[in-house]
Amino acid sequence: MAARVLILILIVLVVAQSTEAQQAVNEGASPPRFGQAFLDGALIGDDYSRAGFGLAAGVDLPRRLALHVEAEIPTWYSVRDVGRGSTGALELNYSTRTSAYTVLLGRRFGANPRIHLEVLGGFAALFDSYKAKGYFDNLAPDGSVAVHSPYDDHGTEHFLGLTLGLDMPVRLGRHLSLVPKLRGHGTVANWRGPTARRAELAMRWRF
Repeated sequence: MAARVLILILIVLVVAQSTEAQQAVNEGASPPRFGQAFLDGALIGDDYSRAGFGLAAGVDLPRRLALHVEAEIPTWYSVRDVGRGSTGALELNYSTRTSAYTVLLGRRFGANPRIHLEVLGGFAALFDSYKAKGYFDNLAPDGSVAVHSPYDDHGTEHFLGLTLGLDMPVRLGRHLSLVPKLRGHGTVANWRGPTARRAELAMRWRF
């Protein structure tokens, strides 16, 4: 849902870019400069409507390129299962999340220095974590607990991933921009690895 809303926002911004380009040129706005650094702080949402936060740092390069180093840390997605029968009872609390740490190269498009489109691609380190906690009880004929068997397990798997992204920075002032983002992550050479599609809304500060 969050991704669909952000796609609509990006479409509106693309239309706005084409109508405002000449105005921005007349007002003397300047595009990002080579060597100019920036920092992002973002709120993210993913396929499971989980909130989270993202951080990014980057620097502008020649030929409309930019280098990004990013981190995405979603909140845990949790499910709970409880059951009881004549001979047993159980409870399972299971939580997962996939954090992503990426290095991306971006290419800016558009003539408007106040708003432009940036397409990104690169590699990611994906950390697929889980937590499982609960119990299984064997019940006596009278319904009391005969054997109580708790368990508590957790772990993290690591995957090499590929990441594609889309940014639409909207300049609000000399240093501050609002940046809607889309990110898609997939694993390399492991079809059982995690995938993630995320929408982000970031504030960017240029130095």
